[in-house]
Amino acid sequence: MRDRDNAIDVARGLAIILVIIGHLNTNFTQFIYSFHMPLFFVVSGMTFSNYCENMKISHFIGKRIRKLIVPYYLWEMIYVPFEIGNIGNLVYGSRKSIMAISGYGPLWFLPCLFISNFLFFCILHAVCYIKPGGGRCALLFGIVTILVLMGCFLAKTAEYYSLPCNLDTALVSMVYVYIGWLLSNIKKRHSTMRSSMSAALFIVIMIILVVTYNENLPRSEYGTEYVACAFSVYGNFLWFYFNGIIGSLGVIILSSIMVNNLILKEGFTHIGRHTLTILATHVEIIDFTKTVFEKYSLEVWLPAKVFIILAICVIFSSLLDVIIKRYVPCLNGTNGIFLS
Repeated sequence: MRDRDNAIDVARGLAIILVIIGHLNTNFTQFIYSFHMPLFFVVSGMTFSNYCENMKISHFIGKRIRKLIVPYYLWEMIYVPFEIGNIGNLVYGSRKSIMAISGYGPLWFLPCLFISNFLFFCILHAVCYIKPGGGRCALLFGIVTILVLMGCFLAKTAEYYSLPCNLDTALVSMVYVYIGWLLSNIKKRHSTMRSSMSAALFIVIMIILVVTYNENLPRSEYGTEYVACAFSVYGNFLWFYFNGIIGSLGVIILSSIMVNNLILKEGFTHIGRHTLTILATHVEIIDFTKTVFEKYSLEVWLPAKVFIILAICVIFSSLLDVIIKRYVPCLNGTNGIFLS
């Protein structure tokens, strides 16, 4: 159980690093955007083990509100001036509504993840009343498929009129939550592969993704040419799901390899446990660092610049989390309101 939890934290750490690199707008951005948001949904699905049997809906909702919705509002209140007119945009919770009031854009993901997790939990809870067997699995698959098709339909509208909490993305991404749940159940029933086999499979997956991500580079109204779930830009759905699934599987496999190395496990587990703070601060750190580089005319080799920014994000978030844990634990989704 411990190794499995560590692997999930490592996967979260890898995912948030991909987010930071993606937001640096490098030559890797298109590649990373082909799967990095699906990866977060897959990882969230891997935490659903036995929820339907062991947790009431009210408990689940309360837990997810504490971990996702409360931090969303509190962090946005730090960035957005407190005005009555801004409240409606924050409640609406889409990336576009947040941008309209100059809010912190990346936090759109929190209410979206809440919606997808809530829907998937409700489905799991419902099918648990059916006797184990093919009927339960078929019903679960059927409901997820219907919700995904609804999301694909809504996505065409969402390209022009954003939906509350990026509802289309929440529905479209139910596939990934479902796959994450399947992976968690497969891990419980089967022993893990040898590291050599896992490494070979990871390399094969990455080679495939390098070839296929170019097949889906949709152009958005903002002039970008890559998949952007935040703006409901998915491109070809078949390629969107193919790249999202194999890219996520590649990272999950990589995380299972990394937990066998003590240094990598401890380092990326640490990062994985600070993802919320990193998500809520990394854009400001990127902008600040770029400003410093430009002000002092610092010519920094791109890999070195990426490393510097990643290091600053991790160190800053770690230090900030010490303060948050002591004084405002609700900012990172832990218990407490103001003083612990």
